[in-house]
Amino acid sequence: PAINAGTCTGAPNPDQRGMARPHGSACDIGAYERGAPSALTATAGTPQTTPISSAFATALAATVVDSLGAALDGESVTFAGPGSGASIATGGSVNSSTAGVASFSATANAVGGSYVVTASINALSASFNLTNSTSSNSNLSALVLSSGTLTPVFASSTLSYSAAVANAVASITATPTLADGTASVKVNGTAVASGSASG
Repeated sequence: PAINAGTCTGAPNPDQRGMARPHGSACDIGAYERGAPSALTATAGTPQTTPISSAFATALAATVVDSLGAALDGESVTFAGPGSGASIATGGSVNSSTAGVASFSATANAVGGSYVVTASINALSASFNLTNSTSSNSNLSALVLSSGTLTPVFASSTLSYSAAVANAVASITATPTLADGTASVKVNGTAVASGSASG
């Protein structure tokens, strides 16, 4: 209630810290004038890596201060990633704490790669370097056909198979299951979810 609630008539200018008055529509009540956001700095959560579609271990933290370096609470900071490709699943806005820190918990989307998340307030911004990792394990744990028999018998280390089906069978589907759920698989060039039948 003290913010912009005083009168500038007779008020010391600058205030006791050396902050010029006013910073809003009127002077603040008291010896100190609340400054405007002057700097936004990434103070935690960069750089870091997490598997696709999983939460990052450390929240993204951006600190807001005024021109004298004092922390500003209650300031809305917006976190946003790229609009396509590797990014966070969703962005959002959070208010800074009494320490001036806006903390945002981010989750990777389903696309692998490195990218930058930007925290912003007014014309100020801070960058966070993030990476959504994909698996280096390309093995399958199972491969099931809708009809016929695999030859040889499935083994994760086997890379080539044939299948014998009855003459009346016009087509079959394959259901691959990944050894690592963060990997991806395609059947005939089309992406298939692990444990789901191909189209």
